Amino acid sequence: MLIAIAIMVSGILIFLYTEMRAFFKNPVDMDGDGDVDMEDFGEFLSEKICCGLSLGALKGLFFVLAVAIAGFTTLWYLNIIQPFLKELVCYIYLALVFLMFIGVVIAEVWDGASSMFKDYWKIMKNLQSFFHIQGDVKPEARKVKAERGAKAPVGRSQSPASSRRSPNCC
Repeated sequence: MLIAIAIMVSGILIFLYTEMRAFFKNPVDMDGDGDVDMEDFGEFLSEKICCGLSLGALKGLFFVLAVAIAGFTTLWYLNIIQPFLKELVCYIYLALVFLMFIGVVIAEVWDGASSMFKDYWKIMKNLQSFFHIQGDVKPEARKVKAERGAKAPVGRSQSPASSRRSPNCC
């Protein structure tokens, strides 16, 4: 356990060292105060690592994480959390089995639907070749739709029923 913590801390320190060297090689005034200092480096790291969170929000998250780790460790050594974790692991296991089952069902339905659409697409391609239709049908349909839209007046639509109405009708 102690070795894992030492390796993790060493990795974090090496990462911070390399990022600090890269930042101060090409310094940028992140906060606009006229000088490049450690606060600028903190803003640089928060933008690079933490999805653009501010330095204050990052400090708050680290505080919450430290309290959570300390609380979990305390509960672990007092043997309070183990019974809850046993139950939680059982629920997580059951949820994973259920999700895998649902995934298999969805994959099978997707496979069936995609094969049906592939067959439909083959039929459409055969019909296009039989009737000597060249290219994609979609641009032609758009052109016809645009022509119909240009002929129709802006107000009412021109249908046979509307052309037969009397002028007094609303």
